[in-house]
Amino acid sequence: MSNFFVAVGGTGQMVALAYFRLAKLCGFKKSAYTYIMDSDIDGDVSQDLMQLLGEESIPVIKPIPRTDNIETFRDIFSNSEYDDNIQPVLPLLFTTEELDTHIRKGMYGRPPVGSTCLSVKMKNIENRQGSDMALSRLITALREGQTNNVVICGSLFGGTGAGGIPTLAKYIRREVGPGIKITIIDLLRWFWLPEQTHKSHDNMLKHNAESGVCYLQDKIADSVNACVLLGLEEPVERTYEEIGQQTEKINFINLIAAIIANNSFNVAEYKSLFPNEHSIYSYVVPDNGLKASNIKVLMPIRNNTVKLHEIIMLSRAVEKFLGFFEKYIYSGPPGFSFTPSLAIPSKLIIAIKRSSSEVTFNEVYDKVKEKREECHDMLEWFKNLRDSPVFETDHTEITGTKYQENLKYPMPFLRKWINGIDDFGKGVNNAEEFVDQIIKQLRVTINEMFLNNKFGKMSFL
Repeated sequence: MSNFFVAVGGTGQMVALAYFRLAKLCGFKKSAYTYIMDSDIDGDVSQDLMQLLGEESIPVIKPIPRTDNIETFRDIFSNSEYDDNIQPVLPLLFTTEELDTHIRKGMYGRPPVGSTCLSVKMKNIENRQGSDMALSRLITALREGQTNNVVICGSLFGGTGAGGIPTLAKYIRREVGPGIKITIIDLLRWFWLPEQTHKSHDNMLKHNAESGVCYLQDKIADSVNACVLLGLEEPVERTYEEIGQQTEKINFINLIAAIIANNSFNVAEYKSLFPNEHSIYSYVVPDNGLKASNIKVLMPIRNNTVKLHEIIMLSRAVEKFLGFFEKYIYSGPPGFSFTPSLAIPSKLIIAIKRSSSEVTFNEVYDKVKEKREECHDMLEWFKNLRDSPVFETDHTEITGTKYQENLKYPMPFLRKWINGIDDFGKGVNNAEEFVDQIIKQLRVTINEMFLNNKFGKMSFL
């Protein structure tokens, strides 16, 4: 079984960023395969996603039927594929603004444009008049597995998401059949635009969301296993940004959507998460926010459920001990209260020699430093969520005295941890695999100590 995450538009990509941060902090061995559906991926959000995944590129499904000689939505119908009589009919089906939408950059909050673009594209593929390598790869991959899961996530108030998500879901179901599980996660309108110059745009987003809910209720229920609508009791203020220039909005609602996606991937029985299939589920975040201690996160291991604040707590501890371990194997000029010749036990040296290729202490040191900085950046992202006036993430602080003693005098813990590892270093091909093995073992060790109160009683503020 494999999991596939289709991030639609800017909103979908922001949720994907949250999902993969969560996956990295949880230490998921294998997260979902990622696809983007958007007209333009030159913005900061797309680049951030590729950087987080360490990918030069991610498969992109273009919602535009074809790219040559097309600038506006009207151009799609200005070719020999369509009868000349369609031109007089177009103004009856679409407004002038919709027909003049510059679809190379996006759908500009116009769902009829997004839906029609994708529908025409699907029809062209069926008639062998067009193709899309990324979409073909997705369909082929979904057909190969017997119980694959696909999550399609985006906004219900934009053009690409509101128009494209239902169309894509129905296409996947038609092409692949009933053997896969499809979950749609649609974010309702969770922000408003205060600028007077964009008042009409704000009203359009509100209208899109209301119309989108009605459409989903009438048309999509039979094509998907679950459709989750996620929103706020009261939208928050957000600054307007042009299409193609969008930056990530660090908001707790993206994390909630990411957790719902993760839970739909990892639930042992799909019906235990969504009791009545072919139903639409609505989650509204209250004004006083959600606490991390109230949010369940399903791990890839069956029946293993943790709370979000426990993930944050464990990740902070891992980051802290990785910092100690970074100093532990430091091979440069002495700058600490101990020197490498005294600090590095024989067991660590043996482990490095066990690796399949010649891994040096310098390589391990560089990779540990890189992983610690990556963990730090992700924890900073979680920390920034607390700046929102609506959401609360449980400012967790570990006050156990035994844990504080370990932080003050980490060497005994690190020596005991290293000496307790028997097999690490075997079968790895480079420093990154070696360090990944170390971090996995460190995470397990710290987690066991928390669970068994060996760090002392934990208190959360």
